[in-house]
Amino acid sequence: MEESIREKLKHWLEHGMIFLKWVACALLMGLVLGAAGTLFHYCVDGANRYSGQYPYLIWFLPLGGLLIVFLYKITKNGAGSGNRSGDSVGPLHRTDFY
Repeated sequence: MEESIREKLKHWLEHGMIFLKWVACALLMGLVLGAAGTLFHYCVDGANRYSGQYPYLIWFLPLGGLLIVFLYKITKNGAGSGNRSGDSVGPLHRTDFY
């Protein structure tokens, strides 16, 4: 009987350690991702305050977009890629699901 109690205690301790490992991982992830979310919030808040101080900046957004397109064109970075980069696999046909 004493053997079975020791076996059960060992079993529960092993599972308890696994549980504590996952709790530690969850706490670490919560801290890291919470800090990233807080930083993102402060960046968005700062951008809103900046755009409120200088409302004419909204008229320069299309120019910024054109500048980005121009930079992609001259560096050939992303030529033929983008949202449709998975097309090299080919289209799926109905027979692919059988």
